Amino acid sequence: MRQSKIDLGDFNGDGYSDLLYSGITGGGAGNVTKLSEFNPSTGGYIDSAFDVSDIQNAEVEFGDIDGDQDLDFVIVGKNKNYDPNSMNGTNDKFIFRTYINVRNDSAEVLASTTGKKSSTNKIFSPKLAVYTINEKPSVPSLTSDSVKFLNNVNSKAGTYPVELSWLEASDDHTPSAGLTYAIKIGTTPGSENIMSANANVTGIRKLSEKGNVEHNKKWRLSLPLGIYYWSVQAIDASYSGSEFSVSNKFEITTNGLSTESFNKDILVTAFPNPTNDIVTVIIPKDYVLEKIEMYNSLGQFVRQYTKSTISLQNLAGGNYFLKIYTSGGITTKKIIKL
Repeated sequence: MRQSKIDLGDFNGDGYSDLLYSGITGGGAGNVTKLSEFNPSTGGYIDSAFDVSDIQNAEVEFGDIDGDQDLDFVIVGKNKNYDPNSMNGTNDKFIFRTYINVRNDSAEVLASTTGKKSSTNKIFSPKLAVYTINEKPSVPSLTSDSVKFLNNVNSKAGTYPVELSWLEASDDHTPSAGLTYAIKIGTTPGSENIMSANANVTGIRKLSEKGNVEHNKKWRLSLPLGIYYWSVQAIDASYSGSEFSVSNKFEITTNGLSTESFNKDILVTAFPNPTNDIVTVIIPKDYVLEKIEMYNSLGQFVRQYTKSTISLQNLAGGNYFLKIYTSGGITTKKIIKL
């Protein structure tokens, strides 16, 4: 293929990367633009039910435009049926078109009417009316030695080499080996001024692409003396990001490395959850609550609290995320408003 534009992404939610491409092929086919879906049974690709052949020499891009955790796509190119003398709408020389994937929404509707989620359909077709929800990957776990000082590795003067590591995550469709990871590192709790993960506080991706450390489950970097906070998320083939892991604090000193994990699952609780109204955030006695920020499921800021007991009475039902700042670190808890 010549003059090609290609993007990879799991459009049909089966855990395998599909192809969106445009270019000039041999064999007399000429200019083509197609969405092809991977068939794991044959190891090849088949043409999707979506016909995008009327756009040629196109720029193509996958992305979660509507923020519903499945991939949509955009195509911009020349109109194959362009006719400057036509009066029926084919006189537009160029086409800019977006395709919104409603797979997750459709699966939720079917679940609400049948009482169960629909099964996976490997070959997507709108005629079959079978859709699959793409769940977020599990949260990567950290261990007691997730931060290591590398004594035997050289680094630039004034910096010290460390290695960050985490355990493998899992996903409902993407094989664990196909997951990528994104880490964020900052000098204050929740910040990412050292390394950005390109995701908001709830884990929703800002960019539809692989994580910044690819498929690795460990990452090395050199840092100057100071205190640092880091966490990691997993990303599936549909570029849906998990929530971030336990926030981990470490300090590089002239005497070496000291670490302190802020374990959100053990040290911080939000009770009751789910709730109709009041939620109380409980933290260890030796920690001081600084503030609580609330975000909705799209990662949009809702409000801020300074006390541990908060009311959700005037909020619509759904999922919310509490970003909890304490003297010991920062963590995020998901709560459900009934």
